[in-house]
Amino acid sequence: RPLEVVRAFRAIAAEVPRASLTIVGDGPLESAVAREARLMSDRITLVRRLEGEQLSAMYTSADILVVPSVREVWGLVVNEALAHGLYVIATDEVSSALDLVREDSGSIVPAGDHGALVRAMLHAALGVPVDSAARSRRRQTVDHCTPAAFANDIYRAARAAWGEMP
Repeated sequence: RPLEVVRAFRAIAAEVPRASLTIVGDGPLESAVAREARLMSDRITLVRRLEGEQLSAMYTSADILVVPSVREVWGLVVNEALAHGLYVIATDEVSSALDLVREDSGSIVPAGDHGALVRAMLHAALGVPVDSAARSRRRQTVDHCTPAAFANDIYRAARAAWGEMP
C-alpha cells in the first residue's frame, strides 16, 4: 500500500518540514505512486528495487520503516530494518511486526486505518530518538533471530510433524 504511505506523509509534511520519504521497490502501483509523489517531488524519492549492499545502505541512511500492508504473511523487511536499528511502523497484518516490534522499537497500527498511520508517522517523526544508542537498542530486538535459532525451529517443527516431542 505505497499510496497510503505517500498520502500519510503528505498529511504530516507541514508539521515535519525536514522529513523526507523514500519508497523502495516497484510493482503494479508504480505509475500511480509516481503521480502522487510528484506533488511533493522535493521531499519524496522513488527508488527501484534494491538488494544486498545497496539495500543495507538504504536502511543505514533511514530512520523509520513504514510497512502499511493489509496482508503480509511474514515481512522480512521488518527483521532487516530492526537489524539496522530503524524504528518500524507496521500494520497488524504484518506477522513479523506482531512478533518483533516492541513499544520502544516501533508502532503497530490497524491495517487500512489512515488516521492511525498518520498519527504513528507523526509520533515517529517528532518523538522517536534516532541516535546511535536508540538504534543499538532497536537492533537488540532481533539479536535472537539467528541462522542457528532458525535451524533449531525447523528441527523442532520437523520433530513435531513426526509426532515426537520438540
